[in-house]
Amino acid sequence: MAVREKKVELFELFYDLVFVYAISRVTLILEETVDGAFTFSQMLIYLISTLTVFQAWVFMTNYINRYCKWRWHDYLLLSINMFAAIYLSQAISTDWGVDNARVFTFSMMILVVTVLILYVMEMILERDNVGAKHGALSMGLILVLFGASLAASYTHLDYEAFYLLIGAIVLGAILPLVTPKFYDSGIVCFPHLVERFELLTIVTFGEGIVGMTRFFNIHHITQVSWSVFITVFLMFGCYVIQVHRLCNHHRDDTGKRLMFSHYFIILAVNLVTVAYLLFSDPESDRLFTASLMTVSLLLFFVGIMSNSPYYDERYPHSFKDYLVVLAFIALGAFVMFTFMDTERGISAGAFIAVVGNLMVLSYRYIKYRPKKEQEALHEG
Repeated sequence: MAVREKKVELFELFYDLVFVYAISRVTLILEETVDGAFTFSQMLIYLISTLTVFQAWVFMTNYINRYCKWRWHDYLLLSINMFAAIYLSQAISTDWGVDNARVFTFSMMILVVTVLILYVMEMILERDNVGAKHGALSMGLILVLFGASLAASYTHLDYEAFYLLIGAIVLGAILPLVTPKFYDSGIVCFPHLVERFELLTIVTFGEGIVGMTRFFNIHHITQVSWSVFITVFLMFGCYVIQVHRLCNHHRDDTGKRLMFSHYFIILAVNLVTVAYLLFSDPESDRLFTASLMTVSLLLFFVGIMSNSPYYDERYPHSFKDYLVVLAFIALGAFVMFTFMDTERGISAGAFIAVVGNLMVLSYRYIKYRPKKEQEALHEG
């Protein structure tokens, strides 16, 4: 069966920038600490906000990947979706009051409605499209929960509104796993889907680098500044080798693994940024900072390594790969926790964990690369 090919349009890149801004806004929730660490409510709001923003992007991206033919209504509803995403990002705050929660929920409802209408339009224009019907039904169920949450907030049922909001987010994460029997994986353009997730991740890494600029002093270059830059840069290198180089993108696949792994990857990149900013604060809890960095790196490498089943057939992989990842993260964590009272100790531990895994991935890519590619590289 021939693999579907689809070009990433410029409008999609424009769309991505709005959501990367929204994701970057989420980190504001973790800018202030209490006794040198984050509170449970801060972390909960952070996770909810990150997953919600990413879900909104995934909903629209899935529609574009499967059905979008860039007709007038696609452009119109995508523009409305972007407008709602900006309001969603502005509602993200450490002060999760009633007003913020209402704007957040209402914005998410608009985001879901636009995707729902697009699926309905697809059903009308392309009759008997059972895949589009499934997408419309999924969006409808999610919309009902968001609507119930908004209604509960106006009847002063604040706790109920919060739990309904959580329910809508959880349902949005679960529904893509529920693939009906009639679903045809051929409607998914896997190469296009990979490129979309790669582009979002690239821009997220870029936002992370921008967030590190406070470490760069124009009067002198410190060990921490270059260590931070190189570590984040090499994390990006690990992502590129694992997802872009080792994986075979030209396949017939629904992309579920790719989709859910990027929840962890995007979340981890932002948390690494937060951890670096945290240990630059002399009042931060060093044990908490080292723990946050360790968890962030663990999420990142588990996220990228979970895409190993997509490997090109010439690249071997096994469960041992995860053990190697854990070994280097454990070594880095040992350094971080042993020397956590100094900025150099935490940055050095993160550096060790990332460099170790980059070496393993690079070795695999170079060793098993076809001879023709190696010869062409040497000739070049």
